Amino acid sequence: MNDAGDQTTTDSDSTAVSHFECQSCGAALTYAPGTTQLKCPYCGNVNEIAAEPGGAVEHDLGELALVPATSARGLGGEGRTFKCSNCGATTNLPPGVASTACAFCGSEVVVQTASDPDLVRPETLIPFQFDKRQAAQKFRDWIRRLWFRPNNLKKVAALEEMNGVYTPFFTYDAQATSDWRGEAGDYYWETETYYDPQEKKQKTRQVRKTRWTWRSGRHQALYDDHLVCASTGLEGRLVRTIEPFDLSGLRPYKEAFLSGWSTEEYSLDPHSAWATAQDELRGQERETCSRELGGDTQRSLQVDTRFSDVTWKHLLLPVFVASYRYAGKRYHFLINGQTGEVAGQAPLSWWKILGAVLAAAAIAAAVYFVREGLR
Repeated sequence: MNDAGDQTTTDSDSTAVSHFECQSCGAALTYAPGTTQLKCPYCGNVNEIAAEPGGAVEHDLGELALVPATSARGLGGEGRTFKCSNCGATTNLPPGVASTACAFCGSEVVVQTASDPDLVRPETLIPFQFDKRQAAQKFRDWIRRLWFRPNNLKKVAALEEMNGVYTPFFTYDAQATSDWRGEAGDYYWETETYYDPQEKKQKTRQVRKTRWTWRSGRHQALYDDHLVCASTGLEGRLVRTIEPFDLSGLRPYKEAFLSGWSTEEYSLDPHSAWATAQDELRGQERETCSRELGGDTQRSLQVDTRFSDVTWKHLLLPVFVASYRYAGKRYHFLINGQTGEVAGQAPLSWWKILGAVLAAAAIAAAVYFVREGLR
């Protein structure tokens, strides 16, 4: 076992880049998922990634307005950067890998561009825990578990692309204080007398009414490591579905973990991503305040949320971005490169859905007639 050959040069933008060469044959080394090793794809020589102390530092949002929160810039790795003209994703590809289509949306309108020299370098990352072959098996397992899909989907779905991409995220810590007020409605029942014109007599019935009570209060919460995806190439709904990531698996950032893998530059900067985080946290605060308001129903709920002690950090998380083709149409899906969770698009079988609806209707009708027969 040899130490990875790490040679550093400087490009035209004065950004340090690293070359990881096998000391046995000189080929480019790639990170081996689930390990702390670089492996030569040709001679099989294994090179250990030296462990380093340290980790993420929480940065104040105000630091960005004055001086860079961290002096480290760029991704620090050698490769070419491509920008998709369709979805806007900017991806750094490893040496020797050509880009003919966007890994995120499949568009072929992809142009080579200069990497952003002011990109805030991540301080931590979670390395990939399994390789593309294992990811493809997770895709097949996912396809088999789907409901209301065409019967032949798992047999003819052709896996078209599978790209392991280190994806940019920001996490935010914040103290939230919410003042809320609103009316809580509690249901109660009263007996009402009415005249039935068909039976021509007075009858009674139970009528539901609502008793309204004005309430107010204050809720405080400390949010820790609220995660926001800083990619424009990934669909937010799918990203949320493959979460959570286990952030206890974060390691200090080293370019060696990126060797042989694609890395996306963030499209949302820390300030823009914080705007997204605020919307999400305000939504959580509103749900919590609604529970505190209580009642069977509510009206006029108003929540005023303020944030303080806001800090952020930038990290990279492993995501397999993939697509498959069925009946001439492309469908996209994501795989969490740490946990293996899969989320994606799939065609529906309307015949199966219709059959399920008819079966449910038949069961409901049978239950109704049985009840009528017992009366």
